[in-house]
Amino acid sequence: ATGVPMVASTLMEDPMEDVAAALGDTPGWFQLYPPNDPELCESFVHRAEAAGYSAIVVTVDTLTLGWRPRDLTLASFPQLQGLCLANYFSDPVFRSRLERTPEDDVEAATGRWAMTFGNPGMTWADLDRIRSMTSLPLLLKGVNCAEDVRLALDHGVDGIYCSNHGGRQANGGLPAIEILPEVVAAAGD
Repeated sequence: ATGVPMVASTLMEDPMEDVAAALGDTPGWFQLYPPNDPELCESFVHRAEAAGYSAIVVTVDTLTLGWRPRDLTLASFPQLQGLCLANYFSDPVFRSRLERTPEDDVEAATGRWAMTFGNPGMTWADLDRIRSMTSLPLLLKGVNCAEDVRLALDHGVDGIYCSNHGGRQANGGLPAIEILPEVVAAAGD
C-alpha cells in the first residue's frame, strides 16, 4: 500500500515467480543468497529478471549460516525439513544436480541444498560475475564499513544495503545504525 519495495528472499516457501506475480504494483527486489554453484546463481538471477523483479540484492553477510544458539535450542531450522526451499526445488539447474526429484526424495534434495547454500569463499570477482549477468540494479546487502562501500561501487554496485542481518550472523558485531553514517559518507550521493 505504501509502495515500499518488497525484498523477496532466495529462501522462501513459494517460488519467486509466484511471489512476483502476487506483488501487483508493489516493486519487488530479489534477495540473492549467492550459492556456491555458479550456474545455479546465474539461474536464480535470470529467473528473477524474467519474473519481473526490479533489482537484485546480493546478500554478503550470510555467506554461511551463523551459529544461532536460540534457533538450535528451539530446533528452528525449517530448511532441514525441506521448507523455504521452493526456489531451489523449482530451479532446473538445481534439479539437474539431483538423482531423484525433491518430490520423490526431499531428504536428498535438502542435503544437496545444504551443500550448495552460501559461498564462504566469495570474492569481488564473484560479484563482478553477478554484475555481468544482469542489467537490473544491483544492491549489496551486508556492507558494514566504508572501505567495502568504496570497493562495491568500484565493482558496479548500484546501491548499498547497510545491514548486519539483524545481528543473527555475527554475534557481537556493531549494530548497523552505528556504522550507517560511515557507510553513507563513503557512498557519496
